Amino acid sequence: MVGMLIRLFSLTGGVFSPIGEDCSVEDFGGAVPVVGDLIVIPGVRAGLDRQNREVAEVVRRYLIPGADGSNRVGLIVTLRSGKQGEINILGKHPVRTAAP
Repeated sequence: MVGMLIRLFSLTGGVFSPIGEDCSVEDFGGAVPVVGDLIVIPGVRAGLDRQNREVAEVVRRYLIPGADGSNRVGLIVTLRSGKQGEINILGKHPVRTAAP
């Protein structure tokens, strides 16, 4: 079986537009996000500090099985800026290293 591909889309004016790069289940800690989940978009726009990261709220989830085992998931999200109460979550976290 080929790994599962997860792609984020925004919906504007009835048109789906991809956001960022494709992800894998491992990118989400081994879970496929569901409707209502909040995803912190990696990276920060130029000129902003880490507390101003974008958050994507999953509003729809499409499961797309592939005949060759290349299953895909399309997540439709709404984007917003992080809120003041989310600073502890959105701020800089220490980098974890793999155990020896």
